[in-house]
Amino acid sequence: MRTLGLMTFALAMHAGCDDPAAEIEPTPDALSSSDMSAGDAVPGDSAMDAAVMDSTMDMAPDQFDAGQPAPDSAMADAGNMDSQVVVTPDAVPMPLTPEEDCQQQPHPVAPVLRETQINDKRMLYSDRPAQNGVLFIFHGNGGSPSIWIEQTEHIIITLAALERGLLVIALKSTDAGWNKSCCQGEDACCEGAVCCPDENGDIDNTHAALAHVIEAGLATHETPLFALGYSNGGGFTGRLTQGMNLVAAATVNSGSSGRIIMNTDDVPPMYFQGASADPIVRSEVPSRVHASFVERGVRTALRINEPAALTPGRLSRIDGVSCEHSITLFEGLRSAALIDDDGMLTGTVDATMEALEANRYWREEGLEPHARNVTLQLRELAAQHPLSSEWVTDIMDFLLAEE
Repeated sequence: MRTLGLMTFALAMHAGCDDPAAEIEPTPDALSSSDMSAGDAVPGDSAMDAAVMDSTMDMAPDQFDAGQPAPDSAMADAGNMDSQVVVTPDAVPMPLTPEEDCQQQPHPVAPVLRETQINDKRMLYSDRPAQNGVLFIFHGNGGSPSIWIEQTEHIIITLAALERGLLVIALKSTDAGWNKSCCQGEDACCEGAVCCPDENGDIDNTHAALAHVIEAGLATHETPLFALGYSNGGGFTGRLTQGMNLVAAATVNSGSSGRIIMNTDDVPPMYFQGASADPIVRSEVPSRVHASFVERGVRTALRINEPAALTPGRLSRIDGVSCEHSITLFEGLRSAALIDDDGMLTGTVDATMEALEANRYWREEGLEPHARNVTLQLRELAAQHPLSSEWVTDIMDFLLAEE
């Protein structure tokens, strides 16, 4: 196996708003902030277009079970309005061999979704009639709807929703960040996705997307509506609670537009997920919003996760990254002291990616097209803890719980 030599880079954390209630989450599912100007040209979109255009969903019934078990935890009952759990996993046991680690990685088969355009923005959706409701799923800042059928952890969410009889709709935001840039004035940074309460193109598009599936006979005006947002998409989910009649909603690593939903009694039940080490949205933010729901007697749940370790086979869960590639990248990161002996990242994800991108092996082996998904995997580990079947089950159970 080849040895991977890596350059050493200064490690610096992302700078964010000083306001702990900040809702903007820069580039959580983009390669780096420099990529945001690319707009809709998100890596992987072109290849995905051919696969999803006017095609029908084809999903095996047991795909969701491919998810990797989560660390042991005692997630509180999703129906308990003051439920909360802080997940602090023990040290991740290393498999007997790196090859076994590769074999243990989940490789869920992505569902094939139909595609259309809503006001010139991409919309992916499943074409089986909604049995239990419609679930809108919103990507993070700088991302695209493709993430829900391309990145392992997000695929697991999509499959879980489909297995539960939900019709899934994934939209592309109007400005790649869910109206994060429409504010004017000194508070623009810290307002994030809560801007423009009177005019919001993304809310208009969400209603248009619902109208599209109703016209197609996949849902009715009485079909229950749910929303789940990741990062800035979670901020938009909070905003959407004031623009659509949602039965319940969930946010993942997001401030959830706290300034809106903390100042009104007109909110649906909401599930909040945070991470203790997230440098962009500190865990105090979803915790505080969750507490305001408890005080108002609104059903809610909170989960705070701790960082997790990178293992030799972790990156092999990315389609196109072989077990050998994953092991070699892991060994290179460790030899360059970018991960410690326990597999924990020693610096920022961006600095780690800079080191990988500067390395000749990375380029020679043709791994650059997978850089975005490698970044996502490292972000999940460093700050957000990997999405697991247990975690996703918690979210889905909360959304579909009877009042």
